[in-house]
Amino acid sequence: MVAGVVDKSVVNGVLPYSKEASEDVSWHEKGNITGSSHEFRKLQIPNGKPLNSILDAIGGIPMVKLNKIPQSMGIECNVYAKLEYLNAAGSVKDRIAERMVDIAEKSGILKPGMTLIEPTSGNTGIGLALVAAVKGYKCIIVMPEKMSKEKVRLFEAFDRGFEESTMRILGADIVRTPTDADYASPDSHINTAFRLHKQMKDSIVLDQYLNPGNPIAHYEGTGAEILYALDGKVDMVVIGAGTGGTVTGAGRRIKEECPNAKVIAVDPVGSILADPNSKHGEFYEVEGIGYDFIPATLEFSHIDKWIKTGDGESFRMARRLIREEGLLCGGSSGAAMVAAMQVCKELKKGQNCVVILPDGIRNYMSKFIDDAWMVERMFMEPIVRQPVVPKEDHPFKNGLNYRPDEVVKHIWSTLNPEKNECPYNFRPWTGAPNRAIGETSSMVKKFERPMLLNTVLEAIGNTPLVRLNKIPHSAGVKCKYINMGNPLAHYDNTAEEILYALDDKVDMVVIGAGTGGTVTGIAKKVKEICPKCKVEGIGYDFVPTVLDRDTVDIWMKTNDKESFEMARRLIREEGLLCGGSSGANVSAAMKVAKDLGENDSCVVILPDGIRNYMSKFVDDEWMKKRGFLA
Repeated sequence: MVAGVVDKSVVNGVLPYSKEASEDVSWHEKGNITGSSHEFRKLQIPNGKPLNSILDAIGGIPMVKLNKIPQSMGIECNVYAKLEYLNAAGSVKDRIAERMVDIAEKSGILKPGMTLIEPTSGNTGIGLALVAAVKGYKCIIVMPEKMSKEKVRLFEAFDRGFEESTMRILGADIVRTPTDADYASPDSHINTAFRLHKQMKDSIVLDQYLNPGNPIAHYEGTGAEILYALDGKVDMVVIGAGTGGTVTGAGRRIKEECPNAKVIAVDPVGSILADPNSKHGEFYEVEGIGYDFIPATLEFSHIDKWIKTGDGESFRMARRLIREEGLLCGGSSGAAMVAAMQVCKELKKGQNCVVILPDGIRNYMSKFIDDAWMVERMFMEPIVRQPVVPKEDHPFKNGLNYRPDEVVKHIWSTLNPEKNECPYNFRPWTGAPNRAIGETSSMVKKFERPMLLNTVLEAIGNTPLVRLNKIPHSAGVKCKYINMGNPLAHYDNTAEEILYALDDKVDMVVIGAGTGGTVTGIAKKVKEICPKCKVEGIGYDFVPTVLDRDTVDIWMKTNDKESFEMARRLIREEGLLCGGSSGANVSAAMKVAKDLGENDSCVVILPDGIRNYMSKFVDDEWMKKRGFLA
């Protein structure tokens, strides 16, 4: 049975700011209580095994202890940041996008071939676009003009594919609305979305502002993960409020197990959430939090205190989180941290405060990351940056003539520490078997991704393998096809993660050879365990000394056009937000993996993400200028 609010409000197109919406929203915090219309999911912690699709990479997000900023401000308690930008599409909104679609499918109101329409400030739309890409739905995103161009390019990558005109025919598009349009205005992104819904047959507005899947995702996921990571010892949680789903769902779950915990909601200056009696909001730059009406998914009963934050202090704090803690977060994360630094002074040493960082830096490269953008808005003073010029007497001046292809090679022949052939100490992956005593991956204790980290450096590694479902099928590849997101790091970590995930059964690995460290390290270890495994390498413009060519069975050449086209397909069809070199690797793999059987496994390394290429192959105009796109 579907929840009444989903059945009545979503299907009937109830406007989220209407009186009817505020009276209808209800959701049960216990999945097994009499009359509950929701079946709650159990907590899932990543276990190192292959994922069926990128949607399975949503959730299971770690927290990291902050070590510099709290101390600089005299904070005595433990402050932990929950890194929600590590979700599949880069934000906390991935959780609700997947859950709202899941509930709608199970209830029967969302059927194959339908179009998803959503009014959003950006991140929910990116999450829905990812879900739509994987599940095969069409998608229309309606968003205010103020949202960043990076977000728009992501939507284009998901929805418009290679030709905008093609996607317009298919019904998928981005609709921009005036930033200053009041929520009740016919021109607002909300009313525009519902108007499109009425005009389009077989469409649905899942409506994050009143859909119970929004708080449910955070009740069963975000809140449960926080409690799990801290063994149920939570004294305070600080959460930015937009639709209210995160603070409502996670706040309720935490208060159930920690009734004395304080739930702090963060609202930007200009928003009315902290003051429901306000009639109209004012413009503010921070994206993703705040609103000019009270969403039905926001429950005030679980909030102990509201903190208002300004644009300038939020962006400056976000830059500090990046520079001092190494957390590549967005502006709303800065707002949450500003609020946390005010209220967690109430806590004592040994108590725990959790701050949710909703999204990452990717969407804001043209905004608060840019010094000129900050200075123009008077959020900071100009910074004079001096160019780095080597001095004549610099002790490393000879290094300026460094030739990486002429340095004496280290001996990597087996990387066996017992033979003392490696000049460095090994640092085995935490889930790796002790192969010296004959253990295999299937024999070791079940691995779980660490959920509490001492620094963000501990978030390096433990990347999942995700099964590709569409592209290999379209290319006639029958093997089990999986991707992964110097030599020593890959020998004792990356390779062991692959072997563990596939129970030591690897038939082919496809790796781009840049410095050669990845292909050398992975190939060495994998071939020790799977001697018949074939290693395919993608070339470089010189031969680095860390590259052991003997580990590579096949060398493949790829060109720019096919690489970028494949990267765009990986984004659009598989929902993998990857870079151009990932496209090169998969393109090459499609040519050679056809030799493998149906039960064989091919692993392709996807080296980096989309963040660094928002102005390159993700942009249609960039592709057209280079003849890569008609």
